[in-house]
Amino acid sequence: MRLSMDRPVAELVVEHPECAVVLERYQLEYASAEARTLLETCGERGLDPARVLIDCERAIRERKGRPPADPRTLPPRQRILRVIAGHHQYLHRTLPFLQRLVANVARTHRERQPSLLEVARIFDALARSLSAHLAEEERVVFPALLSGAPRLDSLLARMADEHVSLQRSLVELRAACDGYVCPPWASSSYRVLFAELAHLEADTVQHLQIEDELLRPGARL
Repeated sequence: MRLSMDRPVAELVVEHPECAVVLERYQLEYASAEARTLLETCGERGLDPARVLIDCERAIRERKGRPPADPRTLPPRQRILRVIAGHHQYLHRTLPFLQRLVANVARTHRERQPSLLEVARIFDALARSLSAHLAEEERVVFPALLSGAPRLDSLLARMADEHVSLQRSLVELRAACDGYVCPPWASSSYRVLFAELAHLEADTVQHLQIEDELLRPGARL
């Protein structure tokens, strides 16, 4: 994957939304600079465009990744490590970025698209629920599973119930976003938001499915 420094930044993030979080980390504007290239944008801030480009290419490679192994072929301990290293870390990185982005898009376009205020409300609640859920799994549930602690059925059942609630929230978010289809007039930040929300949904659904296998009654290490 080779990107061009002479390409407009707005085009880059529309085609590769995963680059938006990289540009935000460097405090580079991509939403209102429709015709500005990566080279020009970096030059204004005194940044090395080659380094930014390398980080963007890395983000694209990580998003594509290798086809994951079928979780059913992995022992439970490896599944837990895979969930934490992959899905949990993805959410830890992505949720703060998306919370800022959804708030900005809703604030900018709320008069033309009032439903974005509902999107922001739903996502904020989902992000808080996900963050709390991740924390409990990492601090309590997974260590208990790895240590072979007895009598975990009530805890695992509660985690499974939370999975159902999270999946309902994802369905609600998709409906509020009209299936993540952007209107023709959508800005680059609007398009990045919907693409990243769609990716978050797909990743989280897979994440929860893997965990459901670990949390089902009788599943022990």
